[in-house]
Amino acid sequence: MPFRLLIIFINLFSFSTYIRADIVLDGTLGRSGPLSGPKFAIGAELGQQHGGNLFHSFSHFDIHLGESATFSGPNTVKNVISRVTGGTASDINGLLRSSIPNADFYFMNPAGVMFGEYAQLDVQGAFHVSTADYLRLGDGGQFDAVQPNNSLLTVAPPTAFGFLDPNYAPISVRGSELRVPDTQTLSVIAGDINLTQGSLHAPAGRIHLASIASAGEVSVNPETAPLDTFAKLGQIKLSQSTLGNETYDFEGAQRIYIRGGQFWVEDSVINAKINTRRDQVSKIVISSRDAVTLQQDAIIATDSFSAADAGHIVIDTQRLTMQRNARISSDTQMGGAAGVITIQANHITIVDKAKISSSTNNQGGPSGHIQITADTIQMMGEAQINATSSGTEHSAGQIIIITDKLQMADDATLDTIAFADANGDGGEIRIEANQLSMTDNAWIISSSFNRGQSGPINIKADTLVLSGESAIVGTTFSQGKGGNITLHVRDTFAITDAAVVTSGTEGQGSGGTTVLVLPADKIIIAEVANINSASEAKNVVTKEIASILELAKQLGGEVDGSIFTGGGEPGRVYIQANRLSIDNSAVLPLATEFEFKDCADDPTAEKSSFQSGRREGLFEAFEDIN
Repeated sequence: MPFRLLIIFINLFSFSTYIRADIVLDGTLGRSGPLSGPKFAIGAELGQQHGGNLFHSFSHFDIHLGESATFSGPNTVKNVISRVTGGTASDINGLLRSSIPNADFYFMNPAGVMFGEYAQLDVQGAFHVSTADYLRLGDGGQFDAVQPNNSLLTVAPPTAFGFLDPNYAPISVRGSELRVPDTQTLSVIAGDINLTQGSLHAPAGRIHLASIASAGEVSVNPETAPLDTFAKLGQIKLSQSTLGNETYDFEGAQRIYIRGGQFWVEDSVINAKINTRRDQVSKIVISSRDAVTLQQDAIIATDSFSAADAGHIVIDTQRLTMQRNARISSDTQMGGAAGVITIQANHITIVDKAKISSSTNNQGGPSGHIQITADTIQMMGEAQINATSSGTEHSAGQIIIITDKLQMADDATLDTIAFADANGDGGEIRIEANQLSMTDNAWIISSSFNRGQSGPINIKADTLVLSGESAIVGTTFSQGKGGNITLHVRDTFAITDAAVVTSGTEGQGSGGTTVLVLPADKIIIAEVANINSASEAKNVVTKEIASILELAKQLGGEVDGSIFTGGGEPGRVYIQANRLSIDNSAVLPLATEFEFKDCADDPTAEKSSFQSGRREGLFEAFEDIN
């Protein structure tokens, strides 16, 4: 009896040891059973090698705190490829290592993968982790983790991760820092992807996150891995986490690719900054089908701190939301050019001091370009879009916005400024919109504070409304010339409540040219609003007005060509209209020359002009031409 109890005890102990085993071979590629830990040695003899591919198959794979798993094999191995077939998620909270020189590492578990606080990577090549059902190989090969018997192992390298099961497991990184060697790729391809106080680093290499929620294949190569064929995509979430370079002392550029349905970033950094050679350019590509949300100091940056150019940022989504100090930047500090930021979305919201910037500072090269295409854009709460220059010989950059509706309010700013320690020009601002609304101290400004001139501002809109001390400004504050402002408004142009359109100078230079091309149905200039072209400014021109130029009664609107503080001559004001109505409450400044052409009856009529030396001169002139 005691002997039989001893046998039962030994069997139970063996069984409990087996079920608690951290790493267990499933027997599909060789022997089966648990491996001995806590330092698990996984040699080539435990799997199968086909050409440069070394395959391993496990029914269970965990690495707990204080444990390590080391894969080894001959130098002929180019890819270490592992799958987990048992149906339970892998908990990696120790060291995952490959000692094979230059070999890429593939780890696949369709049930999920969790990297804990103490997880570490020590691989010699790229690292790819996925919850895919199978790994596609070249030459028709396949390494299947759901139905292992369907596998066809070949010598060809992996090409894509394939998803079949309707339940797409997640991958999470909590508190750990995962990194690959310089110039290598780190990819995470799964259902939902969650990083919480975690970090992914691939210095001078590539990071690829892809989240799916339907069947399809994702290319191993992040350069050629669009998810257009997937019916539904998953969610990628970063909280207090970092993607990309944390230091800048390496040779090579960082590239980061993020693809999914929803991308949510809070208090986290996506960083492809660079401090290396001029011929290296970093890049961040975010393609999120449904939404991109950046909040609470979230940062997406491709800044340069060397002679290299700052990288490019591309965002493509249905809805982009930036709030609470979120920032997208491609700035340069030391000789290189600022990068290009391209954003395409249906709806864009930038609020709560959020900022988009492509600027140059501290002897940096030329400022970059920002191009935004969207159905609607809303900027509020000190939101900023800028392409400025400071401490450099170069000009500010270019901002292009193409949208159906642009709404700016509550101190929102869109600017291309060359500051006092920069000798270049202000940059160009170009806006094409059906509706442009600026309220509550919103500003569009292209200015120069040194020798350069202000950049041009070109706006085409069906409706343009400025109010609440908002302004469109092309001004120089030193020796340069004020920038040209061209407003082409098709339907309604309204400037009220102390709003301003000005192209002038507060220094010794001449004012610019403000051209109003207005085949509009209605034009309203009221409530101390001001259109001016100051200090040797050349023209304020309105053309082809369909209905009326109305300076509203008892509201004191202004159209002027006055001087601020500079030494130039006052500007000239040209108005050409079919009907012109100005109430006696309107005020035009002294010492300004105005020229009117009344085309209601005779398109070839002579122009009338006058010099306004006193208030009543304006109305005497109108008596002459009306």
